[in-house]
Amino acid sequence: MKQLFISLCALIAVACSSQEHTPVLMFDKSHGQCLGSSYTADVVPDYEKMAADNGAEFVINEQPFSEATLKGVDVVLMLSPLQHDLQKNITDEEAAALVNFINRGGSLIVFVDEEAHRVLLEPYNINAVTTAFGVEFGYDNKIAFNNGAVSFENDIFKGRYEVPCTGMRSIKGGIPASVCMDDGYLHATYVELENGGKLFACAETMVALLMGGDEDIERKGPTRRTPEGKMTQTGWFGKDSRKYMADLIEWSLK
Repeated sequence: MKQLFISLCALIAVACSSQEHTPVLMFDKSHGQCLGSSYTADVVPDYEKMAADNGAEFVINEQPFSEATLKGVDVVLMLSPLQHDLQKNITDEEAAALVNFINRGGSLIVFVDEEAHRVLLEPYNINAVTTAFGVEFGYDNKIAFNNGAVSFENDIFKGRYEVPCTGMRSIKGGIPASVCMDDGYLHATYVELENGGKLFACAETMVALLMGGDEDIERKGPTRRTPEGKMTQTGWFGKDSRKYMADLIEWSLK
């Protein structure tokens, strides 16, 4: 009887401990990612579902990063600002908070799009975070229009995924996660610390916006346009953006 009581207490303790913390995925909107574009609003439901598929709570952040903002958070997902005049730069205090977050075991997933049209690298200050882990963003690589990128089968991705890529900056350091399909430029890279802290950094943001089309999209071909002349999200080569991001979210929450 005594042994049964002890066993029941142990089971209750395990059950309680397993319910203590639901993983939290924080989607950042505090650095100009959404202003001036509907793209980010379009993908929020997709990331909310990806979080739920991994048993995680999805929260949206609209405040500067700080120790308080990041308390209880497991993953921070930062899509790229899409316009120079709308980007909100990362302060030194925010950068320090993100470095501490990763060093404590948190996961940061960050996308920084091209210099020419999207993000001014120096004021944006993302390297104040990533260089602490040996990863550095640089300036634009010249690649073919509608070129595409491809992932490796590795600790993150379950397979070879083709994703959109047209216009990207350079990046170096870390473990290669995906590369440009022409010239082999590094497209994304990652670092994993012994304590579980993770950094994933990508040199453009089309894949994170879940852009791309099916298999019949012509690689290097022109994008499709609406009668009003607007580009459509399905006109870009790269059919696997959702698979790429789903695997990435799953890895970040492990």
